[in-house]
Amino acid sequence: MNHKLWFLGIIFCLTYLTSCQTLQQVNPNYPKKVNRIIKENIKDVVIEPSFLGIPDTVHSDQIPIWYESIGNPEHPTIFLISGFRTPSTNWSKEFIQTLTAAEYHVIRYDHRDLGLSGKVDDWKKNKNYYTLSDMSNDIVRILDKMNIEKVHLVGMSMGGMIAQTIAIEHPQKVESLISISSTGYLHDPEITTFTFSTLLKAAGLMVKYGVKDRNLKQGIKKRIEAEAYLKNDPEITEDYIQKISERYIYEENRGAYFDKKAAKKHMNAIKKSGSRLEKLKNIKNPVLVIHGNKDPLILPTHAIKYSEHFTDARLVMMDNLGHMPNEEELKEISDQILTFVAGM
Repeated sequence: MNHKLWFLGIIFCLTYLTSCQTLQQVNPNYPKKVNRIIKENIKDVVIEPSFLGIPDTVHSDQIPIWYESIGNPEHPTIFLISGFRTPSTNWSKEFIQTLTAAEYHVIRYDHRDLGLSGKVDDWKKNKNYYTLSDMSNDIVRILDKMNIEKVHLVGMSMGGMIAQTIAIEHPQKVESLISISSTGYLHDPEITTFTFSTLLKAAGLMVKYGVKDRNLKQGIKKRIEAEAYLKNDPEITEDYIQKISERYIYEENRGAYFDKKAAKKHMNAIKKSGSRLEKLKNIKNPVLVIHGNKDPLILPTHAIKYSEHFTDARLVMMDNLGHMPNEEELKEISDQILTFVAGM
């Protein structure tokens, strides 16, 4: 028998079996009649943006950067920085209202190439690219326009990397730093970047739904299953389906994934920026590092390692927290943040 055909046959069988195993792993516990629930949400959802405060834009590197000022600007400011390829809608209304109710002014914004912010034209992987420093400058431009001297930075995942970069390069702008589900060096050769389990999940979702979403319903279900895995929370409620549906439809219709290359651009920015580990030692601001001990995307060993590089840092490892928090965990995180910044 042709050895090449034999080898290809083995690869095919392994791929098929792995895909079947993966499909079983990514199936969450849906409520009954999930398709009907999604269909009703698609029909009823309003795609107009639900602003919580006063929206505005500022130009950074000639790119319009959208942001929203929520609450009383006379109060201390908490600046929210979302993660990789994630628009500002990822910060829930309930989470923000918890912060404003505690008499904090909140700012959230859309990264360049996402949401209501502008697109970077003529971008290439090794030409006209941008780094985390450029993305951190977008935030500085917002603060300068609003005449805000210092803020409490709250960054999740890539947002934590951007927050760290601001604290390194613009320390005068930082009151404190809260870094959630993040790292000081994503491509650290001493730490595994992605687990085999995570790669299986991603492969399973692509096998099940395809690389590109075929329609709104399939896109919503794919988002639900991906976030359920990242949240380490396989139980899907009707309320959760509704929130995912609203976010997904808003993003698809209002351009929250404005540039389909946003993921590639953001990952390139992370890679080009390299390690911050040694520079973290220069940060004198108080730092709170929050991480989940079940994070499948940025392993807990990242948090343990980079938290030790700060001069003044507190590490909180949350039991059962994945890469993204569910509503209950987000409430605990908001309590941790408020307790921390109140001590400044």
